[in-house]
Amino acid sequence: MDNFLTVKTADGKDWQILVLDTFTVDEYPNKNYIVYTFGEQESPETIKSYISVLNESDSYFTLEAMADEEEKDIVREAYQNMLLESGEE
Repeated sequence: MDNFLTVKTADGKDWQILVLDTFTVDEYPNKNYIVYTFGEQESPETIKSYISVLNESDSYFTLEAMADEEEKDIVREAYQNMLLESGEE
């Protein structure tokens, strides 16, 4: 079963995203991260994916860009390690 979410942009447009994964990292224990795609093909075998901070507030979620390059690097590396451990690429 695919996990689709509808997100609303700041200008009021709705976009449907496919949630690929959610996870946390030890360095940022109070944050949840989401890996998602809009279905854009990077090559015939791969789709372009994104990672954002996933915030939950009352009955809705918001996606937030990561604040700095160090956080981006740590989160990307953690996700790549998770994929390698699970045997995925």
